[in-house]
Amino acid sequence: MQVYLNRADFIQLSILLLVISIIYICIVELMKHTNFVRKVRKLPSIQPLRFLIGNLYEIWINRSNFTDLYLSVSRMTNERGGLCVFWTSYYPAVLITSWEYASKILRNKKFLSRGVPETFPRGIGILSIRGEEWRARRALISPSFAPNVIKSFIPKISENVNNLISVLESLDGNIVEPIATFEPHILSMILETSLGFKDDMDDEERSEILNSMRKIVIYLISTTSTPLMWIKPLRKIFMMIDGTETALRKLFKYAKHIIDSRMEEFSTNENKSRELSYSKRRNRALLDSLLEVFIHETVDGKHSVDHKVLIDELLTVMITNYETTLSSSIWLMHSMASNPTIQEKLFQELSEFDEPEEAIEISRINELTFLDQCVKENLRIHPPVCIVGREISEDTQLDGYLIPKGTQTLAAIYSIHHDERIYPDPEKFDPSRFEPDNSDKIPSGAFLPFGDGPRRCIGERLAILGNKIIISKIIKKFRIVLMESENVELVIGLILKPKSPLKFRFVLRDQAEH
Repeated sequence: MQVYLNRADFIQLSILLLVISIIYICIVELMKHTNFVRKVRKLPSIQPLRFLIGNLYEIWINRSNFTDLYLSVSRMTNERGGLCVFWTSYYPAVLITSWEYASKILRNKKFLSRGVPETFPRGIGILSIRGEEWRARRALISPSFAPNVIKSFIPKISENVNNLISVLESLDGNIVEPIATFEPHILSMILETSLGFKDDMDDEERSEILNSMRKIVIYLISTTSTPLMWIKPLRKIFMMIDGTETALRKLFKYAKHIIDSRMEEFSTNENKSRELSYSKRRNRALLDSLLEVFIHETVDGKHSVDHKVLIDELLTVMITNYETTLSSSIWLMHSMASNPTIQEKLFQELSEFDEPEEAIEISRINELTFLDQCVKENLRIHPPVCIVGREISEDTQLDGYLIPKGTQTLAAIYSIHHDERIYPDPEKFDPSRFEPDNSDKIPSGAFLPFGDGPRRCIGERLAILGNKIIISKIIKKFRIVLMESENVELVIGLILKPKSPLKFRFVLRDQAEH
């Protein structure tokens, strides 16, 4: 005789099983987390730990801004040997200020996830993907940043810098806030080089795009530096409240416009389409390389690269190249203006570099050794990114310390670059640190403006080349005079910046007093 449950009994049994399952899962996860915490507690840490809030009180008390917070926690970490755990409630993160420890973590080929700072919104491509998916995406876009491709960008970089110089000349020696002045030209340079797309925006549209990019950059640094924003639901609420979601939609719309315009160009131009199909991928800008895969390569009848990947990678290039090129160029001008003797020494070297535009070669630019030293020293003092994270995917030993699987580690690049053991008088702008006899004494893991290891920034060569062409053309044309400067007090846009905008005066050299 079969016995059947009635509807009420079935519902009650289902609820009971659900409750038991939830309790079981909670107990298992609690045991896992307890075991994880037990291991992490053996590492050097900030004390005392307070119930529910961890170290939030010690970390944030009397900290007026992120720079103050960053430097304070870095100092605490240095006092504990270069590795220190800080807790935001029940969530631990390991800060690393020792280049030795950072190098072992960043260069480990198994640690491919960025960890805590991986709080990017949708649409920030290769920066936000993890593990093997990242490896495949990196292999896809790497050819577009090969040396021969970057070499082909020189004329477009020079053209946009010349346009910038024309604007500076028209200002007739007035005081300039460089961010607003430089932004449009750097954006055009990015679009016309790594994306291979002609900047077709009017002034109003360009202003909207630049405002949106600034909003995204500020969002990225805010979420990285605010542990509460590591919680995904809070991030989404934050994005809607502060306008980040709106900014991202505008960027998505513009990225789609770029893709659609390029696709239309190929569909209406048979020669262009044939060129896209048969040219070597390694000789093309990123957008064309991705479009070739999108159009001609399929897996099981589907595009191996979908439309979302195209948009994601375009936004990645636009946002990261914009911020790093803009910030490093402005800081390099600050360094030149703050050190007139060094500025004049660089001018003397550049004066010997008088080849016509079309004859400029990367190899020739790289022969300018003092320029190279100035660029590297600027990247040391003002790294484009001051902190980079990795998630530990397996238990790891660091000089007797066990870093358990699942730990979020943060390598403090700014602090490593200001380590007095390697860089005496670290706040001094001293290009001679990178003279051959001196640079040999700098461990490779102690200079990482673009990160290190397998997830090292793919656009490093392009960023350095852009810096060199921008500063060399400006120095040859102008004397840069610093009109306003304040101590570093806060972080905006992934770099340490002054509280108020830097201001310069660009004085034409043939009008300057000698």
